[in-house]
Amino acid sequence: MSDSAKPFEPPIYPYERLNAAKAKAEAHDGGAVDLSIGTPCDPPPQFVIDALASSNAERGYPPSAGTDALRRAAAAWMERRLGVAVPSSAIAACVGTKEFVATLPQWLKLRRPDRDTILYPALAYPTYEMGATLAGCRAVPVDVDDRF
Repeated sequence: MSDSAKPFEPPIYPYERLNAAKAKAEAHDGGAVDLSIGTPCDPPPQFVIDALASSNAERGYPPSAGTDALRRAAAAWMERRLGVAVPSSAIAACVGTKEFVATLPQWLKLRRPDRDTILYPALAYPTYEMGATLAGCRAVPVDVDDRF
């Protein structure tokens, strides 16, 4: 079987790597404290439920690139905060950071096919490694410190 015909096998998901440590923590008094991100455990506040129940405005989708107002606000923020002038026409919104992180390696590779390596923080969501792998790039975790 040629390399191009092999099925894609995703890397081990971090939660699977943490199962042994979690079992050890559960054995101690008080057990493990789950500080997972992206796993909502609390119900939304009542005012959010009320607002969503009384309006149809929240049910539609904005333009995929973001509204003009959003892009202008982002450009103003970048100039104010970073001292960088970027035209709002060069700014686009994304569905979420995970989607951006996952697809950025592909866009970078399309722009510069001669570059095939993606560096990402060693302590990061699996999406960093997965995006590089799906783009056919080498994924290299890099240790970071407080100056990163």
